Amino acid sequence: MIKRIAFFLVLTAVATLGVWMIVREYYPFVLASEETLTAEFFSEAQSAEFRDAAYKSDIIVFGILGLTIATLAGGASQPAVSLGKRMLGSASGLVLGLLAGVGAACLGYWFDSHVQFPRDPMLYWVGRWSLMLLPIAIASGFAASIAGDFRKDLAESLVGAIMGAATATIIYCLLSGVVAPIEHHVQVFPGFTGNRLLIISLSTMLIGGGILVQLTRKSRRTAGPESAESPPAN
Repeated sequence: MIKRIAFFLVLTAVATLGVWMIVREYYPFVLASEETLTAEFFSEAQSAEFRDAAYKSDIIVFGILGLTIATLAGGASQPAVSLGKRMLGSASGLVLGLLAGVGAACLGYWFDSHVQFPRDPMLYWVGRWSLMLLPIAIASGFAASIAGDFRKDLAESLVGAIMGAATATIIYCLLSGVVAPIEHHVQVFPGFTGNRLLIISLSTMLIGGGILVQLTRKSRRTAGPESAESPPAN
């Protein structure tokens, strides 16, 4: 199990680096017009244009993050399956994770527009990030199940993914404001470098890692009775 986790952590580091390089180089992916960007005072139309550009950029970046997490979960979270099954899980994770990432961005904007930002913001951030990471966790759980025995692995995969997402949310919310300034709530994708690295690395590592740990424990529980019932070798 230790070797599997170590290998998964290496893949996580590579995936995190890849997402981070894309974010550093290309985010925001969609820009408002030069006239809007250089304006001292925004008109109503320019404010709408600016929000629309930010919304589209966040949909893209969370789509990339979602497909990365779910592809990694589908290809590397099963303890022992064939290469073909891993490829199937990765392909499923790519599609499901992309859709889940788009959904995560939409949920973030919905949450900000429907929940008033409180004086004590911790519960706000926990609630928002929990809601945003949930579809990505579900997509990752489905992808990992597709890579194995879907019917038998689905429940364990979803439990591991949701626990991982919850852990990532709590750690991020505790550290945000410590390693980087606290974000303004209108920014769905974090604006500060430290917070961006935190959410990318924590969600990538803990969602897939939670699935890996849960499925490995399940495989050991399943193998235990079978090995006990098998006759000793002559």
